[in-house]
Amino acid sequence: MVSGRIRPAGVRCRSSAPTSAPTGTITARFADTTLMDAASAGDPVDLSFGYTLSPAQSLLFRVPGVYLPVSKHPVSGPGGIELKYAFQAAKPASGAPFFQVILNNDVQGYSA
Repeated sequence: MVSGRIRPAGVRCRSSAPTSAPTGTITARFADTTLMDAASAGDPVDLSFGYTLSPAQSLLFRVPGVYLPVSKHPVSGPGGIELKYAFQAAKPASGAPFFQVILNNDVQGYSA
């Protein structure tokens, strides 16, 4: 819900309730049309990306329920397919995670 108020200087301010939504741009290179098919059908995909230093040290970002826009240009080539997508996560079902960060290391626990 957007609300507005007039500041003393006569400038109108618009604000809304705080929200967060995982968004971004990815460049995907793949050998089949799985992502393009999901985008064309309007189906969400589970997007994961991260860093791995060793089998015991990694950081993974997971965004379930990501919607990808339909590609406007057909892409083909002998080296596979490469497309750039501006993604936007969908609001998850009640109680489901919107965004997950998974840290794998040798620390037993963290305290505040």
